[in-house]
Amino acid sequence: MQFPLTDANGDTVVVLVSWVRMPGRQRAREFRELIDVHGTGDIRPVVPGTRFIGHHYDSERRGSTVVVAEAEPVDGRPPAEVLEAVPGVATKLPVPARG
Repeated sequence: MQFPLTDANGDTVVVLVSWVRMPGRQRAREFRELIDVHGTGDIRPVVPGTRFIGHHYDSERRGSTVVVAEAEPVDGRPPAEVLEAVPGVATKLPVPARG
């Protein structure tokens, strides 16, 4: 899932959240250990055009699912505190319902 967040000043951050289901808890732990190392790979953006570089990143394991979230500024000058906080909050989002 990828979506923009815009503040009252017009500063916009794009957030990319992925829920990766693994075949078991051990595989999920291994995947998280790998994906948490900067430069080892990335989840492909849903909407092309935003380059996610991994500096504003967080992850969380929930059983056999790993939630990965990244944020990038796309317009204006979002505060550094926002860029650092958004991925952590995004990892708390529930898995979207399949439609």
